[in-house]
Amino acid sequence: MKKKWICLLTALALAVGACAVKPVISGAAPAEPINLETKNSLTINPYDYNNAEAKDRWEKTDGMSSAHIQVDLYKIAGAVKEGGYDTYSLVPASDYSSLPISKYSDLQGMKAADWDKLAQDAAKIALGSEVAASNYVAQQELKGTGAVFSNLEPGLYLAVTRGSDLSFGKYIKTMEEEVAEDGTTKTVEKLYTIANSARYEYAFLPQLIALPTKAADANGEINTANPGPWLYSMTTIPKVEETDRYGSLRIVKTLSEYETEAGIAKPEPTTFVFEITATLDGETVFHTFESISFTAGGTESVTIDHIPATADVTVTEVYTGSSYEISGPAVRDGITITADDVVDAPFTNVYNGDRKKGYGIKNQFDFNGDTWVHSPVTPDDEQDRPSLRPGTGTPTQPGGEENPDGEQNGPSEGEQVPPVGQGTETPGQNMTTQPEGQPIE
Repeated sequence: MKKKWICLLTALALAVGACAVKPVISGAAPAEPINLETKNSLTINPYDYNNAEAKDRWEKTDGMSSAHIQVDLYKIAGAVKEGGYDTYSLVPASDYSSLPISKYSDLQGMKAADWDKLAQDAAKIALGSEVAASNYVAQQELKGTGAVFSNLEPGLYLAVTRGSDLSFGKYIKTMEEEVAEDGTTKTVEKLYTIANSARYEYAFLPQLIALPTKAADANGEINTANPGPWLYSMTTIPKVEETDRYGSLRIVKTLSEYETEAGIAKPEPTTFVFEITATLDGETVFHTFESISFTAGGTESVTIDHIPATADVTVTEVYTGSSYEISGPAVRDGITITADDVVDAPFTNVYNGDRKKGYGIKNQFDFNGDTWVHSPVTPDDEQDRPSLRPGTGTPTQPGGEENPDGEQNGPSEGEQVPPVGQGTETPGQNMTTQPEGQPIE
């Protein structure tokens, strides 16, 4: 899975560059040298308070504020004063001894990409097992006012932002991301953690933070040579991506009795057609038609995937089969899609004894670059039919069946039923029933 991060870490120079400071000889040090006896504090804000888009992402219905987010803080290394320098060296914790973080002199040439890799390496250790993941030094809920950590010893910390309602293994994922290196682009796998609201997934990258630090100079660089004082209190913002979540709908059709002639079930299948419409925030976000075919009585089902989570769905049985009638509601509404789950819409039909001869096909239209090509999809082909997804096309209205009395319920003979889609090059489908003994156009 590839991701593009939409909210950058606005305090990147502060959180990342804080470690990439150059040691300075004592004579050039500020009037107040570093004091490693002073405790530090760290505040992680949920978003940039000056960014309207970020604020909306936090406050909107089913937004970040409802995602049960917390921050786990891991201590990667402690700090010791370097003699003759107004700076400190890092002493990695035993679990992190493989990381190249022994001295600032080892880190001063690192770029943002190097820091990102170091954060990834640290996170893979911290989240390498459930036991390791429980070895955080502090844990705070991420509220609208931020997550505040106090009385922190000097050193290097890893911040992992994730959903508090997700168990270990459920909040850890990997992604593929394209990065530039030495003038080329390559794809690397990265670890990230998630938190879920009912409608969205929020993905966070791990952060490395050094305490204490100094403020950036006019060029945005953090260096111990800067004339400003050491800062023992720091604020940062996580790097986050918001993506939609999806769920599935299962239409369950029960046929209590199958049509027979002289006690023998008729050989051709009986097809039932359903229209599915999903709305979200007053807009239609999903629309399609589906069919279920029977060759005997019993229960069959069809599952429609990739419907936006929290959408309200209405399912209507628009064609009841050639010799059947609905027993119970023909419309199921008030169905809410749950993310990563399947909700059912049940329907029941009974045989009415009319013995109409008809069956259903599905007309599929594919755009070959120049024109629409019609290809009927029979019940036997149904399992091979490509499924629709939101934004890839909206099927057209259902057609109908010509019954033995000549009544036409669908498109007239020779009438072309164009697909309806999101654009002129979008595949579409429509439902049509066909009377026995007539060719399929």
